[in-house]
Amino acid sequence: MKILNKILLIVLLIFCVVLSGCNNNNKYEEASSFTDGLAAVKLRGLWGFIDTEENLVITPTYDEAHSFYNNIAPVKKDGFWGAIDKKNNVIIPFDYEEATIESDTLISVKKNSKYGCIDFKNNIVVDFVSETPISIYNCGEENIAIITENNYQGFIALNTNLKVEPKYTAIMPNNSIVHLESNGKFGFVNLESKTIVEPKYSYYLSFNDDLAPVDIDGKFGYINTNDKMIIKPIYDRADLFINGLATVYLDGKTGCIDKNGDVVIPFKYDYINSFWESDVLLASLDNKVALMNAKGELLFEPKFEHIELGSEDDMFAASYVDEDGNRKNVFINKQGEIILNTDYTEIYPFYDGFATVYKSSKCGILASNGIEVVPPIYDEVYNIDSSRNIFQVCLNGKWGLIDKTQKEILKCEYDIINPYTENIFLVSKDNKWGLFNKFSNKFTDIIYDEIIPSFGDTAPISVKLDNQWFYIDEAGNKLK
Repeated sequence: MKILNKILLIVLLIFCVVLSGCNNNNKYEEASSFTDGLAAVKLRGLWGFIDTEENLVITPTYDEAHSFYNNIAPVKKDGFWGAIDKKNNVIIPFDYEEATIESDTLISVKKNSKYGCIDFKNNIVVDFVSETPISIYNCGEENIAIITENNYQGFIALNTNLKVEPKYTAIMPNNSIVHLESNGKFGFVNLESKTIVEPKYSYYLSFNDDLAPVDIDGKFGYINTNDKMIIKPIYDRADLFINGLATVYLDGKTGCIDKNGDVVIPFKYDYINSFWESDVLLASLDNKVALMNAKGELLFEPKFEHIELGSEDDMFAASYVDEDGNRKNVFINKQGEIILNTDYTEIYPFYDGFATVYKSSKCGILASNGIEVVPPIYDEVYNIDSSRNIFQVCLNGKWGLIDKTQKEILKCEYDIINPYTENIFLVSKDNKWGLFNKFSNKFTDIIYDEIIPSFGDTAPISVKLDNQWFYIDEAGNKLK
């Protein structure tokens, strides 16, 4: 009887040790970030999952584990991969040598040394033929799966079952156009019309407004997405169509044509920069520049050395040389009138009401009302919050934070500052990591070897200290 009691006592002690090993107060051997409300953790050599309160919701029984995505997580057991849901139900059987989620509904898997693709119900979507993992790309209304055979690439359009044989050195998806490369030549596939154009062009084909410039025997014209020549190749150079116009070059001069090939802006300019984010063009005549509308009408006589397009509120960064030969950087309106003088050596367009400016190689920030928000005393300046109130600044290789009133939030003494949320920043100093809360103006201890933020503002953050992982909240408090 005493022997039986001792055995029971030993079993109970072992049970308690096992429980204590699963206790969330212990540190983890490895820990991932939170996705879908769960994080993968490694205990005693095996992987399981915890929730955001650090409750162990899936017992560590797996050799490896990936993060949850769309309520499914690939896991490895007994040398093979499958997938589970959040209740630890096996969704994909453990039949695969590798498994990686590639889209909202598809998983790239490896079997018998070949890669294929399955959906979340284990139905085969792409047969096991690829030498490398299947990559899924969304191309407009189509999804394509890139496959590799004999070191060449091809793809399968999953909605229409269009198959492009793997015989190309590169496959480059771009919306409904998939570019093909082979032996230094370029072609493309139009997924909408299922048109396949074998590589024959000298340049990568960039389509915009459904047309792309092409080089035919040293002259440029335009083809459409079905490889029909729409504008004959008669130009020395040709740019993309933007808003119905394209800049083209002929006999040393520049003009613009429409999609019918008709000349809209005559060939008399040194160069014309097409518009992307503005309704005006930049035209150079006799080495002076001016703004031009889409009809080819100059809005003022060319008089500036340079004008930067892509600004807002009709404030364009421009430069000119005054009577004394000094270069002046100013902001002008569409009529070429100076609306803001500056003494900066370099200025950039306004974005969200702020412009980057330089003085003697030092960087600062100017507001559109002419107020200098950040003085040009820093090596680098970046805005890092959506409200444009906080700026990350670098001085002598060290980073800090200031606000738009020039109030110093953090001194320039940190190696790295990465924004995590509007108020929380990941900071590194002397190869150690911590958190800074701008709202409370408080730090956690900057003691961690690594720090991995999670997806979701309130999710715990995984940190590494002394080769062990655990989780902290935004205040730096260890969970449980």
